[in-house]
Amino acid sequence: FAHAVHALFYRDWADVHRSVRTEPSIEHRWLGIRNRLRRGRQRLGRRLKVHAEGMRYALSRTLRRGRRRATELIEQGRTAMGVSGAVESERLATVQATSPRALRTLQQGLPLVYRKLFVLEPVAEPWQLEGRGEDLVYLRRHVHRCRQGLAAGALWLPMPAGSGRTSLLRVLASELEESVPTHTVRPRRRIQDIGDLADEVAGAMGIRTRSLEELEAHLLQARFSVCLVDNLELLMLRSYGGTDLMERALLFFARTAARVCWIATVSDLAWQYLGRALGSAARLATTYRPAAPGRMMLGSIMLGRHSRSGLRLVFAPPASATALFTRKLERARDDEARQLLLRDHYLERLHQQCGSNIMLALVTWMRSAAFGNGRVTVHMPKALSFRFLHTLEPTRAFTLKAFLMHYTLTAAEHQAIFRVPEGECASLLQSLLDLNLIVPCSPEQAAAEAAPGRIEDDIPYRLHPLVVHPVEQWLRGQNIIH
Repeated sequence: FAHAVHALFYRDWADVHRSVRTEPSIEHRWLGIRNRLRRGRQRLGRRLKVHAEGMRYALSRTLRRGRRRATELIEQGRTAMGVSGAVESERLATVQATSPRALRTLQQGLPLVYRKLFVLEPVAEPWQLEGRGEDLVYLRRHVHRCRQGLAAGALWLPMPAGSGRTSLLRVLASELEESVPTHTVRPRRRIQDIGDLADEVAGAMGIRTRSLEELEAHLLQARFSVCLVDNLELLMLRSYGGTDLMERALLFFARTAARVCWIATVSDLAWQYLGRALGSAARLATTYRPAAPGRMMLGSIMLGRHSRSGLRLVFAPPASATALFTRKLERARDDEARQLLLRDHYLERLHQQCGSNIMLALVTWMRSAAFGNGRVTVHMPKALSFRFLHTLEPTRAFTLKAFLMHYTLTAAEHQAIFRVPEGECASLLQSLLDLNLIVPCSPEQAAAEAAPGRIEDDIPYRLHPLVVHPVEQWLRGQNIIH
């Protein structure tokens, strides 16, 4: 009996097992379930990896910001307690490096040909103005349209401070003066009266007149000409009634546009403010925004000026570089490919440190160059430290913004903008003068080798040309300008 029962159960189990093995649908179902689980696990793994990378990047960025902010707070605390440490030594080194004596010594150490090519003053020859070909073509076409009566009003050229506004107008004037009478108005200080505006414009055009109305009538009877106005922001002041003269000037430009093509440069911040403050009067002028100097333009300026020296150019490898850049250098086919990589790396670093400030880029190039054996060896740019800007309080920060907007300010103009007592105004400007952040507009005083003197009431001051970009970047970081 036991054997019979065992045989029965064995036979039934064998039949069930055989049916399971021969039934493909169940096996396929299990295989499908297993494959779906595997694919789901892989997708989940990829998503978790991407999410983890994003979290890691966000966390590292937050940590860097926190570390930077903590460093700033520590330095501010040290400065408040009178213990500035490394920041104070960096500040002294930066003030010394940007002094007129240091710049003169730097230029005197250059070869004669380099000294003539890398000048720090605005240029006037077309070959010296690199990267502005499209802008010059547009401006020449605009003059042609004005001559045909197809354009009216003034043309504004909003450009960042230090980006070559004066050089652009000088080169444009040299190209136009052969075909059309061209005049240039360059106010040396702020104009706040209609009579002074008439005298300034009439003096540049060689006309004797006593009022803006007489000048307007004279221009409407004269032949076609071009008038270039540099630093148009010198006609405004960010105070009560400070844009009235600008509104009157735009109306004067529009009324005489049939006989005069007006082209004026203006700072970015002033252009933004005037667009809001003037309202409908701002529509009396059209706007063309020249390209801000980028990496390509800075490279064309530096390499274009160097190419005329006849010296061989060699870029030295950086003392410390990222692993990725080091691998690129190792994989370069030959020395020429390696030099191209080093040149692009240098120009990228130069643009990061100097932005659109052409004068700062020229000085940085000269500080990076070493001369010998008929060649120029350019090392990685040596950046000046402006960490001490983080120790400035808001009152001085907004004063620096005012200098960016107005180009020049006197003590009285600063007092009119901020409505502060005379003593506080003098102390604010004196502290910025001692830090070498502002300099007198007078060429004689700006070139003086002596230590900064005291603030004079009737002398206009402006930002030091070498600190424009660092100050602007710091103000953006503080959300003071946008």
